[in-house]
Amino acid sequence: TEPEETAETAENSEDTETNETEDDEPSETEEPAESVTSEPAAPAPAPVDHDGLSAEQCERYESFIQKESGVVQLKEALSKISMDSSNGNIIIYSDDSDSSVDLARAFILELASRNQVSAGKAAKIKASTLNAKDAGNVLSTLYDCAIVIQDANELRPETMDSIYRTLNTSDKKMFVAMTVNKRSKHKFINEYGNLLEAFSVSFDIEALDNGELAEFARKYAYDREYAIDEMGLLALHTRIEERQTNSHSVMINEVKEIVDSAIVHASKKNVGHFFSVLTGKRYDSNDMIVLKEKDFTA
Repeated sequence: TEPEETAETAENSEDTETNETEDDEPSETEEPAESVTSEPAAPAPAPVDHDGLSAEQCERYESFIQKESGVVQLKEALSKISMDSSNGNIIIYSDDSDSSVDLARAFILELASRNQVSAGKAAKIKASTLNAKDAGNVLSTLYDCAIVIQDANELRPETMDSIYRTLNTSDKKMFVAMTVNKRSKHKFINEYGNLLEAFSVSFDIEALDNGELAEFARKYAYDREYAIDEMGLLALHTRIEERQTNSHSVMINEVKEIVDSAIVHASKKNVGHFFSVLTGKRYDSNDMIVLKEKDFTA
């Protein structure tokens, strides 16, 4: 039996619905015709080497392997995670709790792809919930499951000790991924280092800066045969900055949503749309559809 209101399947994700308004765009008939010849802004950096990762893995971990250091960490993690409760577990450090949970779920799906666990036999439990219960008893109901312990830096010493004893004395199969706020990393290790033997690997999620996120957006759009002009890039930067907070780092999936929304807006058929096609303003010199400032601010 799963803990009361503490478990959720790793496959479940919140569905997001976007309500589009159908207001017509202002007519562009008064604007002078112009030839758009700009190339996608900024030259593409050297691609990150994903050698050794399958196409499926590259897609699954896309948000976490935009830097070479992420690829190195991922390859090590994939070689060590398992359902062996005594040493196949992982600790994920990040400034953003949601990102940590997303990566933990990806590792669970990895184990499911190896037929080591059913993706449906997974639970997410907050540290505060374990602190309020007998952690050993809770975990004992989750044998043969994959477990995400969220905000593990908030675990009490007695709770951590109970987790340690459960993982190291059980002959049952279990995978545990702990998420820890990166600002608490050193304190967590110093306090519980001797109790982390069962966690054979860790992963530090490195947030991309705004420039790197914008470059990803440019490439993401380009792969879909869209180019972003200079004013569009400035608007994109603004959208990214608006989402960045002290407690949340913007991730790749959010950037995709911004670009996808801009593409939807650019695809709306109205008077301005047809005029831009006729005057050649809709395409650049490579016949790529141009995303403009208004597409990112609508």
